[in-house]
Amino acid sequence: MTKISRRGFVKTAALAPLALTPFSISQQAPKEDRFDIVVAGAGHNSMIAAAYLAKAGYRCLLLEGRPIVGGGVKTAQLTLKGFKDDVCSTAHTFLLDNPMIKNDELKLGDYGLEYVDPDPIFHIPFADGTYLTQWRDLDRTYSEFAKFSKKDAAAYRKMLAEFDAIKPILMGTSFTPIGFGKPLNDQLAQQPRGKLWQRRLAMSAWEIIRDTFEEEHCRTFILYMSHLAAEPPDAPMTGRLAYGTARQQHSGRPFPKGGSGVLTQALARFIEAHNGVLLTNKWVKRLMIESGKWENAWAWNAAMVVLIVRRRRWSRRFTSSIWWTWPLANCGARISSRVWTPGRRNMRCS
Repeated sequence: MTKISRRGFVKTAALAPLALTPFSISQQAPKEDRFDIVVAGAGHNSMIAAAYLAKAGYRCLLLEGRPIVGGGVKTAQLTLKGFKDDVCSTAHTFLLDNPMIKNDELKLGDYGLEYVDPDPIFHIPFADGTYLTQWRDLDRTYSEFAKFSKKDAAAYRKMLAEFDAIKPILMGTSFTPIGFGKPLNDQLAQQPRGKLWQRRLAMSAWEIIRDTFEEEHCRTFILYMSHLAAEPPDAPMTGRLAYGTARQQHSGRPFPKGGSGVLTQALARFIEAHNGVLLTNKWVKRLMIESGKWENAWAWNAAMVVLIVRRRRWSRRFTSSIWWTWPLANCGARISSRVWTPGRRNMRCS
C-alpha cells in the first residue's frame, strides 16, 4: 500500500471528492452581467462579507479557485460513499456568539441552516483507560474532574465563574470592528480585576493551566481544548485559549445538521437569492493596482481572464474593484508596486 502523509491526505481529500458535492459551481457569468463587487476567494469569511454586501443591495461575484466554495467549512464524501466528513471545521462554538447567528441577521435558517446541540459536549479518553467528559450540566462536569482531583474540580468551577464575569467584554470586543469601540485593554482597565485579566491574556494558555490545575488528567483535558485553536498553547498572548473549556460549558459545541459545510451552502444560497454569482475553479493570480486603487485582477481558468466589477460588463479588461478579505490593504495601505501578486510583499502601510 502506498504511504501517504496526513498533509497529503487532507490536501487530496479536500480537492478531488469535493467536485461531487453541492455548490461545485462551474457555470460562466453571462457576458453582459454587471457586478458591484468581486470577492477573490469563497471561504466562509469571504462568503459572510459577500452576504452582507448582497443584503445591502450590492451585486457580488465570488471567484473560488477550488471545486467547491467554503474554504475550511466544507462537508464531503472523503471515505465511503454515503458517509460525509467535515474537511476542517466541525463545531461552530465561536460562531454562535457572532451577531450573524446570535441575532439571526441573515435568516440563514431559511436557506437550510439548522444547528444540533450535543450533550455531552466533549469526551476525552486517556491512555490509562480513564476518561473525562464535559456535560452541559455543570455539576455533572464537576464530578468528572473530581474523579481525578477534588481540588481541580473546585478550580474548574472557580475558573468558570471568573470567565463568566468577564465574558461579555471579551465577546463584545471580538465582534466589534477596530475603531468602532474601546480597545479590550481600555475596557479591562475599568473592571475591578481588569489588571489581572490583562496579565492573563498576555500569558500563555499553558502557564494558566499549569498554575490553575495540578492533576495531569485535568491539565490534559483543559490543554487539549486550548490546542483546538491550532495555536501553540505555550506561546505568549494565548492566555484566552485556556478558557476554551469554560467558554463552551454554557454555549456547548453546536454543529450544523448535515455537517459543517451546511453553513457555507446556506450562505451560497443566500448570495444567489440576492442576485449574486459564485464561480469555482477560478484561481485569482494577480491584482493590478493603479494609483493605490484596483485596476484589474487576473484569474486562471483554462486561460487568463480578468475579473469584473464596479458596474462594468463581464469583459477581458475593465476597471475593477476587488474585496480581498486577507491580507491586503489594511490600515490604509499605500501600494508601492502597480502589480500585486499573492505571496509577494510589494506594499507598505502608512
